[in-house]
Amino acid sequence: MPIPNTGELNINVLFNGEGGSPTTDQQAGNPSAPTNIGQPNESDPISAGSNTVAVSAGVNVAMSLGKQAVDTAVSNIGLATGNNYAQSRIQGTISAFSTIAGLAASAANPITFAAAAGSLIISGVSQVYRTVKERQWDNRRAAQYSVLYGFSSEEGR
Repeated sequence: MPIPNTGELNINVLFNGEGGSPTTDQQAGNPSAPTNIGQPNESDPISAGSNTVAVSAGVNVAMSLGKQAVDTAVSNIGLATGNNYAQSRIQGTISAFSTIAGLAASAANPITFAAAAGSLIISGVSQVYRTVKERQWDNRRAAQYSVLYGFSSEEGR
């Protein structure tokens, strides 16, 4: 016997003490307020009776755009001013405030605080290593440029 793959399946769930068939005069459901009990709006199932969803989405989009604008402005300080040192200091300050806020939020639970502190230690060690290596390569590059442009030689002066 083949299994049908077309048609309509209607299921009515009746709870104890509620006899009869479901009524159609129930309140329409509201996806933005899940405490409302009733049937979904059949004509437009994704609409909401209030503007809560639209306001929430608008706030989320505005916050995202604001964060993106600040990140873009901070990341272009070096290009606009020619001062990459100022850009790295500002980014470091923003990162420090973010880290302090994260540690403060995680302080309520000792396990999350330990995880956050461990992550901070790993990040700090990685940053120090990266800074040392960048300075090493910058010094090597500067020495090569001084030889290339005749300011010094490999044999000495």
